[in-house]
Amino acid sequence: MQVRQKGMSLLLVLLLTLMASLLVFSALNNAISQERMSGNFQKKLNAELLADQAVFESYHQLNRFVREPANANKTDAELAAAAAVAVQNLNGGRSFSTKAATLTATGLTVDAAGNRYHDSLATRRVLFRKVTESGSQQRPFGHAVTGCEGVNLSASGGISSYDSSNPAATGTNVVVQTVNSNGHVELSGAAPIEGDVLSRGNISLAGSAVVTGRVHANGDIWLNNGSATIEKEVWARGNIHINSTVKLLAELKTNQALTITAPTKLGGGIKVKGHTTVSNYGQINPVGQPVEYGTIASPVQIQGNLLLSADYIKAVFDDLAAVQYSGTANLAGIGQKVALGANQFPDVPLLAVDNNDRSSADFNPICDALDIAPQVEKMEKPATFAALHLTEPDTVYQLSNTQGQFLQPDRHTGQHSPANTKFLGQSIRSYFFSELNLTNSELQISGDITIYVRDRMQLGANAKLRILDNSTLTLISSGKIIFAADAKLLNQQGNKPEGLVNQKPVFAIYSAFAGLAGEGNATDKDKAGIDISGAADGIYAAIYAPLTDIKIAGIGRQNYFAGAALGRKVSLGGDGLIRYDQALGKIGGGGVVKPLQPPRIAFNGW
Repeated sequence: MQVRQKGMSLLLVLLLTLMASLLVFSALNNAISQERMSGNFQKKLNAELLADQAVFESYHQLNRFVREPANANKTDAELAAAAAVAVQNLNGGRSFSTKAATLTATGLTVDAAGNRYHDSLATRRVLFRKVTESGSQQRPFGHAVTGCEGVNLSASGGISSYDSSNPAATGTNVVVQTVNSNGHVELSGAAPIEGDVLSRGNISLAGSAVVTGRVHANGDIWLNNGSATIEKEVWARGNIHINSTVKLLAELKTNQALTITAPTKLGGGIKVKGHTTVSNYGQINPVGQPVEYGTIASPVQIQGNLLLSADYIKAVFDDLAAVQYSGTANLAGIGQKVALGANQFPDVPLLAVDNNDRSSADFNPICDALDIAPQVEKMEKPATFAALHLTEPDTVYQLSNTQGQFLQPDRHTGQHSPANTKFLGQSIRSYFFSELNLTNSELQISGDITIYVRDRMQLGANAKLRILDNSTLTLISSGKIIFAADAKLLNQQGNKPEGLVNQKPVFAIYSAFAGLAGEGNATDKDKAGIDISGAADGIYAAIYAPLTDIKIAGIGRQNYFAGAALGRKVSLGGDGLIRYDQALGKIGGGGVVKPLQPPRIAFNGW
């Protein structure tokens, strides 16, 4: 009996030990599971935090891009590409990245990813939008030359830029552009352009200029009859025709067809959505001379057919294996046939087109951002207007902040006084004249002076418009403005080169005139709305005339036109230099101008 009791005790102890072990093992297993769950949760949380970090990196990267002055004229597609953040590998198996943004009607959609080790991935999709200061589109002098419906440059002195507010600045920000859908750019001179040429219509380059920026058209691009060099992209949503010995140093891309009918050098690759035709004539490698034209050194992708003429010279394609086409080729041994889908490379982006329909969802008044005619119309004006005719030889008349009077000869007659009014939202004092006519005489500007001319202003033979030191002239006109060939604008600013004084352009023209050449009286009906026939000693002017044409001709070899010009159609010619003042691009319009804040990128939702 005692032995049996001892056996039962041992069995009971063993059972209790087993139960205790099971409880311990269960607790350990539960603790391990909890630890694993905590670890997985921690990795997931870390991955989500890394995805958030990728979003913030993309946000800061986009803001740096839009605030860089050199990117002021970049396309929306280039902005979207700036959202991409390359994979950033950190210690502890952590990494994050973002893709290039997708452009949508509401902004920029960015996809971000964060990883913690190989088994934890978190993604984020965020929407950003580009925000500009209220009224920031109202930059009447934001670009060098803007012709709403056309630009014609026959100048041979060159188009460059400087910054009158920072003489040490070396960068260039020249933009020559049209903004209406039917606006074309014609470059027929030999003037080098230190910047971009943008057209909402076609571009025709018939000279031998060097363009240091990109050439971008919503329509066709014609490179004709010259030996031009274009250092950045040549993009066309229409066709590209190369009919001269041009050098293109960056990418050539077209949404339609490419035609080459002359020896050329294309060093940045070719991407063509349509067909490509090459007819290369002439000797391209003279004996003893290096090959200058006739080579395409970078990959060529053609989504259509490749057609080569019978007299095609094979040196056009430097690397035959790099030529790819998805259609057919009429000559054997050229490149390779591959499947190039419609989305093999992105389309040439569309340049935003002017739309002044305020009821439209796409309202975008690029041409007349100030809505100049109503602004001039609602100015408070006197009931009657006096004319100022200065035609007697050696006459000197001065306009100051308080009154206008003769300085030579000394007279007590002919005095004028400014009146209070508003222009572009600013309270100002302005002189009001029905006509302003100078011949063999001088008009002096002393102070910050505004003049409104209702009908016509002319600087005739031997006329002088002298802006004294620390003074500015803002000219508002509803009629034509004509400078004769020997008229002189004398800018006596002590802070040369000419530019801004008291945050205003030294000489600014705001024209609400809507007439065209061929209209008006017999004397000047053949003149443009703003017609400057010469610049005897150079001229600085910030011109805003979106409703009429601007013609500046006969700029002498030793002279210049500096400032900026925006008009319905703009024509510039002569041997002198055209210089854009970048300081003008930093200000808004009006009697008193204020610096504009740079654009920024804002969060618009997950």
